[in-house]
Amino acid sequence: MGALVVAAGYVGVIVGLVVLAARVRKRGISAPILDVFDEMYRPSAHEARFEIFAEEHRTAPNQTPDDDEPPVTIRRTRT
Repeated sequence: MGALVVAAGYVGVIVGLVVLAARVRKRGISAPILDVFDEMYRPSAHEARFEIFAEEHRTAPNQTPDDDEPPVTIRRTRT
């Protein structure tokens, strides 16, 4: 009887962790939590994530009224 209670508790904890992991992946909140550990143990990974974040949030410069010419687009043709 005691072993059955221990086994049920173990299964309950495992199921809870699986549900929590799925929720974290779905919401995308794992990166800020793991960022602290990356900064301590893998500084290069932390720096790379910071650079990716900064690049995603950069905006293209706005055109000024003096910019009459449209931006140049280059099309490559396959030969």
